Amino acid sequence: FLYSLAALPLLAWLRGARRARLAVPLARLAGGAGLWAPALALGGILAALLPRWPGPQDIVHDGAMLLYYFTYFLLGALLADARGAWEAIERRRATSLRVAVVTLVVANWARWNGVDPDWDAGVAWWAWALLLALLAWSWVLTMLGYGRRWLWRTNALLDWAREASYPVYVIHQTVIVVVAYYVVQGREGVVAKFGFTTLVSL
Repeated sequence: FLYSLAALPLLAWLRGARRARLAVPLARLAGGAGLWAPALALGGILAALLPRWPGPQDIVHDGAMLLYYFTYFLLGALLADARGAWEAIERRRATSLRVAVVTLVVANWARWNGVDPDWDAGVAWWAWALLLALLAWSWVLTMLGYGRRWLWRTNALLDWAREASYPVYVIHQTVIVVVAYYVVQGREGVVAKFGFTTLVSL
């Protein structure tokens, strides 16, 4: 909701002809190395802000992740009607998948071997943050590319779900928090608690 309010002036300004004009350079960027350029911005946000705002996740102490996910929000809003960019994302889906798998292997190898850097590690920390951002962005591109290739169809259920997804998301998060507050205090095992919370929130 806060993201929607913050982005509203930009999205209102981009309506109509401006949005149509923006689609052309977005398609050109997506057709080249620019498809992965957002990972640079996302990685820069993580590298610069995570040491200052490590969390927890709220709107006071979590400035890094708030801006990180707001950037994703804006990217989605800008790409929504950029047909040429969508075509490039679909066309390059296999490349996105390869980048995603390679970065996943490298990141997990570093974690498992204890060589992932600390936040104050200078250049190593910035390289690590960029790697994590490229990993995440490549998986997003992979899902969008294959989704557009294989799921580009609609029916009554999908039409309803498209409209209902945001309010359902907001409501289910509230239910999870309320239910989990009481469930975690119980004596049952983790699996039982997880299953009960999942079932009730669903």
